[in-house]
Amino acid sequence: MIDKYEEKVPDFIIQTTSNSEDVTKSTKSWESVYVLVVTDNEFYALESDWVSAAQGYMAQAAYQYQRPDIEVFLNVAAYDASNKTTFSSDGRKTTDPFNLLREICPESYLNSKSADIAIYLGGNDKEGPEQGLAYQPGRYAWSQMVDDADTIDLYDGSYHARVWCIIHEIGHNFNAGHQDNGGYNQAYQWWESVVVPKYTVMWSSYFGSSFSTWKYSSLQYDGDSTHDNARALRIQKSTTAGYA
Repeated sequence: MIDKYEEKVPDFIIQTTSNSEDVTKSTKSWESVYVLVVTDNEFYALESDWVSAAQGYMAQAAYQYQRPDIEVFLNVAAYDASNKTTFSSDGRKTTDPFNLLREICPESYLNSKSADIAIYLGGNDKEGPEQGLAYQPGRYAWSQMVDDADTIDLYDGSYHARVWCIIHEIGHNFNAGHQDNGGYNQAYQWWESVVVPKYTVMWSSYFGSSFSTWKYSSLQYDGDSTHDNARALRIQKSTTAGYA
């Protein structure tokens, strides 16, 4: 069975850039974006060294952003476990972890950490089908680090799944959309060796490590003029870099 990985991106904050927008100025310079990585007691206890684990995930994300068609230095402002007990003592950790993040780490908190965006690596299985939520575009993302208990779900909380989810959610922060986003800003699917389907990272469903890649769709490769998430990242990167 194929899982349904669906972000509940609030309609009132979605901002879609028109196809005609001139992206020349946004493709001429690199931007540095700083991410605050936070967690709860559950993920903290799950790993022998949560910072080391998170560093591995963020390094993979940073590698994707340093592509020549994106040109972003994705840096970590801090690995912050100071609020882990606050996260874990709130029942919303399994019902509404995204808005729990926003409450515990308001924008003033992000600014105090010199962070443009924040991602919550959650050690709990959220009720419902989601393994991640994010603002598109915006400053907040939550990514589930454990297996989804739904038996029809392929999201297993493995290393590959965790990295995929983090890159996917941060992609929303940079205004990247799903395969049904419309216009140019869509994820891409293609066939490898005729019989093996492959999906770029913004596809709305996770199919496992053999099929779901960590790459953003691009006009240059793994995409075309109507499947170019990399362009959305380029357009958004200066705004994102200027949040903090």
